[in-house]
Amino acid sequence: MDLHKVAQVLNEHEDVRGYVEQFLRECDIGITRLQIASEEDSDGQRRFFPVFIHEVDGQECPVKPATESAGTKQIFRMMLPIAAVVAAGSVLVLDEFDLYLHPHLLPKLLGLFLHQKAAGGPVAQLLFSTHHNDVMDLCGRYRTTLVNKDDNQSYAYRLDEIPGDVIRNDRTLVAPYNDRKIGGVPRV
Repeated sequence: MDLHKVAQVLNEHEDVRGYVEQFLRECDIGITRLQIASEEDSDGQRRFFPVFIHEVDGQECPVKPATESAGTKQIFRMMLPIAAVVAAGSVLVLDEFDLYLHPHLLPKLLGLFLHQKAAGGPVAQLLFSTHHNDVMDLCGRYRTTLVNKDDNQSYAYRLDEIPGDVIRNDRTLVAPYNDRKIGGVPRV
């Protein structure tokens, strides 16, 4: 989603902006506040953008998107559709959602979907592709689907469909994956 469109929506919806700001503060220990600013572009249209307020030596330092990290901007872009889907209890489909994100942030993002039942309300789903194999242990074998390719044809299967005892609830999924015992690893 476009950074400026997200900023415009967050400018109009203070409650969603608070949700996004809280999540950003939890993910980036340097961010203390999120501001939405605007300027007039060359066509005379109002253009909104985020300003990430960092605290350095007790002083607030505003950081515009041009100099903010790609990961923080990626989370900022993703949080609006995530907030909408979680609130509505619908489905969000993201291709390589973890692009530009530190792998340690993935459990926090997935937690927005994995821990909903405890909170009550509608239950949203996230369908995503990733190349980070550690996510398999977070999601487990019932929520993980691998894609294999044979003779230029791709096919998908859930990990709980694999026969035998290669996959067990008391063991990591990453080890048999890396050992090529369950498929999904490209032949390079």
